[in-house]
Amino acid sequence: ASAALSERAAALIYEHLPGMIFLFKLPAAGLSADWVPAGEVHLPPAAQGGFAGLSFAGQELLTVLGGSGEVHRRNLLDGRSSWHAPPPPAASREFRSACAFEPEAGSAGVLRLALRQQNDGHSWVAELILE
Repeated sequence: ASAALSERAAALIYEHLPGMIFLFKLPAAGLSADWVPAGEVHLPPAAQGGFAGLSFAGQELLTVLGGSGEVHRRNLLDGRSSWHAPPPPAASREFRSACAFEPEAGSAGVLRLALRQQNDGHSWVAELILE
């Protein structure tokens, strides 16, 4: 494994800067090391002001936009980025998280976790949406 993959990583979105994700790393040198800035990722304008869920998939940062469900991927080693279009809209659905899913070797799919409000207007049910 490369040195970059042996480091711990964290991603944060601050309320006062909703259009940016701040990346931090903890060097593999040991637990006594301090977290250091490792870069930033700018979100598209559609993401600002809404919920964005963050997760890591190996060397990639996945960001799911809560309102639409579109997923932005950013490789933390080489900076490549890609995105997955949102699934068909549904009433009262909020996306919360996403993870990488590889149904076949070499393919890069996404599994999204969403909450959908029931017709009673009070309860919510979880949905998994596979792309």
